Amino acid sequence: MLAPLLPLSCVLFSNAGVEASPAPPDRSATSASAGAATESAPTLRAASSPLEAPPGIAEAPDDATAIDDAPAVGATPAVVSATPAIASATPAAASEGHGALWDPPKRPLSRRQLAGKAPISIRLKTLGELGSLNVLAHSLQFGKSGTEFDLRRDGRQDTMFLFRRLSAELEVDDHHQIILLYQPIRFDTTTVLMQDLVADDVTFPAMSGLSILYGFDIYRLSYAYDFFTDPEQELAVGFSMQVRNFRHSYVSSDGERSVANTNIGAVPIIKLRGRHQLRRANFWYGGEIDGFYANIPYVNGGDDPVEGLIVDASLRAGVTVAKVVRPFANLRYIGGGGKGTSSDKVGFGDGYSSNWLHTIAFSLGAEVIIPAVVGDRRARDREIAARKAKRKAR
Repeated sequence: MLAPLLPLSCVLFSNAGVEASPAPPDRSATSASAGAATESAPTLRAASSPLEAPPGIAEAPDDATAIDDAPAVGATPAVVSATPAIASATPAAASEGHGALWDPPKRPLSRRQLAGKAPISIRLKTLGELGSLNVLAHSLQFGKSGTEFDLRRDGRQDTMFLFRRLSAELEVDDHHQIILLYQPIRFDTTTVLMQDLVADDVTFPAMSGLSILYGFDIYRLSYAYDFFTDPEQELAVGFSMQVRNFRHSYVSSDGERSVANTNIGAVPIIKLRGRHQLRRANFWYGGEIDGFYANIPYVNGGDDPVEGLIVDASLRAGVTVAKVVRPFANLRYIGGGGKGTSSDKVGFGDGYSSNWLHTIAFSLGAEVIIPAVVGDRRARDREIAARKAKRKAR
């Protein structure tokens, strides 16, 4: 009984994918018992369809003894050996964005990070103001023998004029501020003279109409150093280079008489400003002043000993919206002037002029902050403290 079952058990255990079928008896048997055993022994045949044989398994040989001698688990390593090939393809697919195992390359550390320093922060600010400008006092004289004309009283400057101011600021490393400013001033009025007006040896008779143009545009480039790293607090000191674009003209209503004067010059200015943010309320206030006084050549914007003065001071207060917009109300004083004789006078007159102007402006504005690179303020404070300690140790 065991002899017929031994080949069948080998076939089932080896999982070779072959099937047994009865074979004709062996006529060369020498004994009846051996012949009976041979007649009942099965033979092997190949699988009749692909479904009967697992993929990757070779067909069984016709000789049953070959199957009997084969190891029972010989086919298993062939199936398992394909698994590493499938797993090895996973990083390639992930590198193409199809998997979650891919880790993007990291940027190398900067020199400042390698040195243990804080990153440099960069912020861009844009400011705009719009309001009214009122003349407090304004006197003008052209020529030493000319008339000192009161432009506010007699030149009809006793009204409100449009005030506008635009500036852009670049803040680097929480301390260094670079500011570019454009501030135009323009008065255009018409009056009837109550008495004769003499300017650059030209006489405008009384009771005649007169058109007056006065323009004083300011272009200013400033640098300031802020002693605070906290962006909510500011105390900055610096200097500016201001370019003035002065234009003035008297034109009679009949067009028979006219006087015009223009001047462009650059003057150095001292700058000081500050701002404080309340801790318990969304409210801040600040102030700013730009000014200079000089009566020596070149410092006053020319090569003649002309006395010059300019003051641009303001007080403002506002709130902060979404940490990047600061609307505010502003009260500003703009005043100054000059007196002296210019050697490069063009046209009529002896080159002497006296011009003193005092104005006050009320405006509404907004400051928009664009954080290009945001730095770590606490890291900067630690770095500055380490620097101070190092200098003190020396």
